Amino acid sequence: MSIAIDRQAIIKSIYKGGAKDLRNYFLLEGWEDLPPIPYDPERGKRLLSEAGYPNGFSVKVVAESGNAPALELPKLSEIIAAYFTAIGLKTEIVRWTRQRGVT
Repeated sequence: MSIAIDRQAIIKSIYKGGAKDLRNYFLLEGWEDLPPIPYDPERGKRLLSEAGYPNGFSVKVVAESGNAPALELPKLSEIIAAYFTAIGLKTEIVRWTRQRGVT
């Protein structure tokens, strides 16, 4: 699924080139030394098929809003859902609003 996301296009369009391509969701020591995750949706489709999901599967993508620290999070969730749909996954966007004082 990760290789179905065009991170460079997101960085260019949403962040106007002012963001870094994270190699890992969790920022651990040495993460910046990992190789970039390639954008290869055709390989993503092939890997899904090889894993026994030739017709994809259902996945929920959370779109955080409300008091979210970054206003672009709902838009990013929609973009990522579209990338997943493009490789054959059945995506559902789940809206979630952060409660004040709750992390």
